[in-house]
Amino acid sequence: MERLNKLFRQRYGVEPENAFPLTGSASARQYYRMCSGGVSCIGVVGTDQEENAAFVALAKHFKAQGITVPE
Repeated sequence: MERLNKLFRQRYGVEPENAFPLTGSASARQYYRMCSGGVSCIGVVGTDQEENAAFVALAKHFKAQGITVPE
């Protein structure tokens, strides 16, 4: 969770005020809604390195095709 907080600080320049766990998916990833003031985003923690690499590769491929995907 600390890594998500650090990424939030780097991206938005403020500490996250809240981080709420979201309902999980069929994978090992855990999703969080992170908020601070008017900023809201979804953070993801994944423990399976191969699954993480596949997630990033698919996101890059979809973005290259003009499909809106998370950063």
